[in-house]
This record gives sequence, structure tokens and C-alpha cells, in this order.
Amino acid sequence: SRDTWVKIFKDLKEKGKIVYPRGLKILELEDYVMNFHPINDRIVGFKERNFSVKYCLGEMGWYLTGDRNDTRIEHYSKFWLKVKNDKAPFYNSNYGYYLIEEGQLNYVLNTLRKDKDSRQAVIILCRANIMMSDTKDKICTYAIFFRIRESKLNMSISMRSSDLVLGLTIDVMQFSIIYELVFH
Repeated sequence: SRDTWVKIFKDLKEKGKIVYPRGLKILELEDYVMNFHPINDRIVGFKERNFSVKYCLGEMGWYLTGDRNDTRIEHYSKFWLKVKNDKAPFYNSNYGYYLIEEGQLNYVLNTLRKDKDSRQAVIILCRANIMMSDTKDKICTYAIFFRIRESKLNMSISMRSSDLVLGLTIDVMQFSIIYELVFH
């Protein structure tokens, strides 16, 4: 809902601190917790944001390939050319690789089927070897945690970095689709 997003923007404006990672002036909130409804809050309805459902669906299609060498994402945004690795794998941020190719999504499903109260249904995305490399495509999301509590599926996302205006607005839609995949 609009109220969810307005609250986040207000919190950033009122409580954010200026920092300069990589020399860029950034307004940052550390250890901020946001709550989103997986359906009602998935699309940012601000005309100022100019949210592209086409881009989000293209990115989700890219994730579903699970292929870190798939360059079709470049068709949807030239941003990806700025972070593309010079040699394979070209993109570390294709989350589908970790979910599908590594089998982590199936692991989560099997874990929750075996034990609905499990605290082990976790997808790990961030990798030490990627973070310590010279790549520009550093993975922003650490992990996705799933739990069933009171007969409801809960999902938590832990991120090292998230751009509120561009990245998060897209990530929320992508994560809501991942939530629905696990739910169904």
C-alpha cells in the first residue's frame, strides 16, 4: 500500500545519516526493518517512481533461467552493463542460480514439508568469494528465511545494501513472487 512506502520514505528522510560509500553521497538507515504484505505491497504505485512491471517480469524471467551467463537482462536495463563481469559468470546477482541451480528452493520446500516448525528453511545468496573479489556485481541479499507459524508462511529477507528508490521497489516484487512460489 502507499502508506507502507510513505512510512519508509519518511523514516529515511527523518532518521537517515549521510555516508559516502565508493565516494557516492548516500542517505542511509542502518538495521532498518520493513514489513510488507506479499501481495498488497508488491507494486509501488507512485507515479514519481515510474515503476516498470515489464522490467520486473523480465528480471523474474531471468531469475527463472538460473543462468548467471544469461545476458538477456541487459535488454530490460542498461544498468546491468555497468556491473557485468568481464568473464563468466557474467552476473552474480541472478538469484535464480542460487534458488534453482543450487537446489536451495527445493531444499526450503522439503524442509518445511518435513517439519512445519523448522528454522532451517533458509536460502543463502551472498557468497564470501564474490564479496572478496573485484567484481562490481556484489550480491545485495544475504539470505531469505522461511518459517511457518500459526499456520502462516513467514518470509524474512536480510540485505547488506538496498537502494530504496530503484532496487528495493523491484526487490519487493521479486521477493513476493518467491514467497508465492514457496506458499503454493
